[in-house]
Amino acid sequence: MILCFNCSAETKQMIDSLISKGQYKDYSEVVSVAVANLLVLGRELGDKGILVIGGDKQGKGRQYLSAPDISPASTDAVRKTHTGTSRKMHQATPLPREQKSYVVPSLFLHSGFGNPPVSFAQRPDEEITLGQEVSLDRWLFGQFNKLLPAKVNCRALAHLISDFPSGIPMEVATCKISDAAAELGEYLTQYDFMHQIDRDNAFATAFPRIDADREKGLNRYGNQFVGSVSSRGKLSGLLYEYKLANLSSNNTSCIQLTRAGWDFALLPNPVLEGNKDFATSKFSHEETDWLLKHIQQAVPVEAFAIRAILTAIREGANTPEKIDATLAPLIPSDSGRSLSPSFLASQRSGAISRMADLGMIIRIRTGTRVSYSVTEIGEKFYNVS
Repeated sequence: MILCFNCSAETKQMIDSLISKGQYKDYSEVVSVAVANLLVLGRELGDKGILVIGGDKQGKGRQYLSAPDISPASTDAVRKTHTGTSRKMHQATPLPREQKSYVVPSLFLHSGFGNPPVSFAQRPDEEITLGQEVSLDRWLFGQFNKLLPAKVNCRALAHLISDFPSGIPMEVATCKISDAAAELGEYLTQYDFMHQIDRDNAFATAFPRIDADREKGLNRYGNQFVGSVSSRGKLSGLLYEYKLANLSSNNTSCIQLTRAGWDFALLPNPVLEGNKDFATSKFSHEETDWLLKHIQQAVPVEAFAIRAILTAIREGANTPEKIDATLAPLIPSDSGRSLSPSFLASQRSGAISRMADLGMIIRIRTGTRVSYSVTEIGEKFYNVS
């Protein structure tokens, strides 16, 4: 959708300043975040009737606005009066809800596991062999853009299996896990905001939120990151694609962890265990090593995608546009309109985000431009695979 609007020279200068600092990639992202923050502000004012701006811990210097007016005129007045504090509304991470302090739900904690299940789900079959070229239409779905949900959901299934030893009914799994994931999303959003973690590295990305679009977010999360069964009775989703879960052989309407999924669930995680320094990584060194080895041995589609992108970056194609040009030959000639340039970009973006979660590449932002660099972890994967 394209929208046109009048913009003063002062406003444009402020937007350009935000983009030049690397907080946003373009004008559309600035506007989108600003509108989202304005909506949050409106809900806060509507519920409480006041807005607290600035001040110290004792309350000195705080300003109170009693009217829930968020019209352009009123927000402009706030901006002019409190230039320093209102800038917080335009940070890369949106304002968190302040009326409740969230914690990691017990469903995702390391404690409380029962005994291992009597049996595990069979590892999903794989048509691709290690080292085989994989066309873009067979890469993991680009919307599987983060790997932390895989850890979270394996933990949840490991807890739920004690109540459902023969497999967890899909509806129970998606509902219980998505509801808890929404609370975790709020916890991580608050953490991102408090520590000013930029959008590229935000921990809350991909998790549902407790807001007006709750049902939509829960359904998306459940289908993409827990699992969805097709009319043909086949499971799909990130856990399935990563060979961490599958349908139970005893009941095809139930989901179970594979042996790999169980082993992954039991590894300590800095985010879910609440380590004070978890802002440096979404996974522990042990988890990262485990995932890289698992990908190399059991997820050949992902291993090929990672190697293709690492090869492109190492050979100088270190921007989104250059990587897309390098990957273009992987589009099947008979793919039709479904594999458009935007589809290619989505597939590339999803793979790069998963690689970034594993610390294989880093993003370098210069104004509105982004480039990528391979890390030591990425080089190790490239040389081994």
